[in-house]
Amino acid sequence: MKLTQEQRILQILRARGSVWTSALELSEISLQYSAHVFALRKTVAIENRIELRDGVKHGFFRLAQPKPKPLMPTQAVPVENSGLLFEDFHSLPKWHDPEEGARH
Repeated sequence: MKLTQEQRILQILRARGSVWTSALELSEISLQYSAHVFALRKTVAIENRIELRDGVKHGFFRLAQPKPKPLMPTQAVPVENSGLLFEDFHSLPKWHDPEEGARH
């Protein structure tokens, strides 16, 4: 069975995984590789990037890398309000500035 141009492009992208495939290489399959990539994007996430080398743009494609799943938020543990922070505030000894006595 002969593969379509889209299938061949997808086959290359899958084989490469996270490695970027140049647009030049895809153009060897089809000069309309861009239209095929556009059509493939309806079912497959494809990333692209462009490099500028000596004033010439070079395009690259790869299958999009799966995003890491967000961590499950931790359950907040309610803290009992013991009141110690503020209830005992007035019973603490008064702060003494050591320089206060030196100024008098």
